[in-house]
Amino acid sequence: MIPNAISLSRIFLVIPIIYFILTGKENLALLVFAIGCLTDFLDGFIARKFNQESTLGENLDLLADKLFICILLIFLPFHFDNFLLLFFSIFLIARELAIGSIRQYFLSINLAEKSKVNFLGKLKTFFQMISVGSAIILMSTTYEYISVTLFSITIILAWISLFYYIRN
Repeated sequence: MIPNAISLSRIFLVIPIIYFILTGKENLALLVFAIGCLTDFLDGFIARKFNQESTLGENLDLLADKLFICILLIFLPFHFDNFLLLFFSIFLIARELAIGSIRQYFLSINLAEKSKVNFLGKLKTFFQMISVGSAIILMSTTYEYISVTLFSITIILAWISLFYYIRN
């Protein structure tokens, strides 16, 4: 199915992103990253439009999202040798692991409705993508503070959405 292939492509796009960053081609890295972010929207859109939604597709999309972002969250702090970015990454990855465990728990007790992504989670994902994109091009510049500010907003949204997810 095409939506599943699009989800899988998001995972593999990490390789050229890291390559471009390592070779000093941050603008190309940002372009490939933006394409990866677009696939996050595109796979679900195509699945709904052509009635190709499936449990496998849903889970593959979530896995692709987590791998796409988490691999970059691990790579970027070490590449830029930035402790604050590492701190943000640890908190964001911890949140992603917690959400994954909670979703699995809800599914195991037949509460699939509670495992669905909510608006706060989508807003967090948007800010997380903007934050990672800004880090790709701004962390080695004098505009690093913009990326730090965006990550701060993302951390707040991430943890609020986690607590909201647990409560509801």
